[in-house]
Formats: sequence, C-alpha cells, structure tokens
Amino acid sequence: MQQDFRPDPPLNDQPLAYATVTFIPKDGTPGFGGVGKTDASGKYSLVGSRNSEKGIPPGEYRVVISKRLMPDGSELPADDNTPPMMSPAKESLPDSTSSMTSTKQTASVPASGGTFDFALVHKKK
Repeated sequence: MQQDFRPDPPLNDQPLAYATVTFIPKDGTPGFGGVGKTDASGKYSLVGSRNSEKGIPPGEYRVVISKRLMPDGSELPADDNTPPMMSPAKESLPDSTSSMTSTKQTASVPASGGTFDFALVHKKK
C-alpha cells in the first residue's frame, strides 16, 4: 500500500521535498502508524513505525508533516540521524502541521490504500 504526498505550498508552488510525514493512529485504529520521507518530487511511501513493513492499517490518523532546516536555511544532510533535541536544525513548518499534539492534518486510510495530498500553507520564519 503506497501513500503519496504532493503538497502545494503557496510559498514556492513546488512539492515539499525532504520532509518527514508521520501518520499517528487515532483511537480505535490498530497498529502504531507509519512514517515516510518525501523525495525531491514530494512523494513518499509509508513504512510501519514498529514493523518496518510497507503501508499502514486502514483507519483514522493524525498526520504530522515536519521539515527541519539548518540555521542558515539549508537542508539537513541526507544521512543525519541526530535526535531533534540535540540538532541545531529547527522546524520550518507551523505547529498546526508539525506538532504531534497540535496538528490539524488528518487522513482516513481505506483498506485499499491510497494517495494523500495535503495543501500546506506556511510562511517563511
């Protein structure tokens, strides 16, 4: 099951590349959710958070979209595994998109899977 992410941020009219997308199950949805990283064209495939299998179970999810940037605005190195609290990189998206507790993004995943697009509205900080 593949979920594709092609946001249309008004900041630059380009897909959001190299962002982390996390699907967190809501009450009643089985499993532990999934995570994926967008490629240069903004597409991603979810992998189970605990079992590393492709896709996630059907159900209702909160969706967190995060894009951390270095202090000079540059991308994080592709191989960077520094925990967020120890990294100089800062979140570039608002809490309503990037916070696990404040996100407004949701998705209803059917048994057949699907493609999920999120129109992101964000401003430069």
